[in-house]
Amino acid sequence: MTENRFNRALLEAIDDELLFLGESAKHLVYYSLEKVFQISPEQISEKPEAFHRALETLLGSGGKVIEKQIVKKLYSGLGLSFEDCEGWTLANCISCAKKRNKTICSDLLSSTHGVATLGQHPRRGSE
Repeated sequence: MTENRFNRALLEAIDDELLFLGESAKHLVYYSLEKVFQISPEQISEKPEAFHRALETLLGSGGKVIEKQIVKKLYSGLGLSFEDCEGWTLANCISCAKKRNKTICSDLLSSTHGVATLGQHPRRGSE
């Protein structure tokens, strides 16, 4: 999976979960991200802490709920499993998803064991 594809998967997860707030609220969040917090949607994967602070400022404690849903959606879309644990952060989860994806993709590209599905290591089974 390329960085570009990862970013699309992340943005899709964010879009879907912000839509839970309603179309107008979703647009307001994106507008505020760009105008108030100077974060474009394309920069979220590189600035997850800033995105977290923006959601926290805009949505209060509801920001953490939306973040968890974003992470679950992202992991699901990438074929990864999200295990809820105390102390998880949006930034850590995004970083972990990127690293696991790069490892999985590198393994798949260098594998001589045939085709494996995303989230399935060709030599070890499920990740």
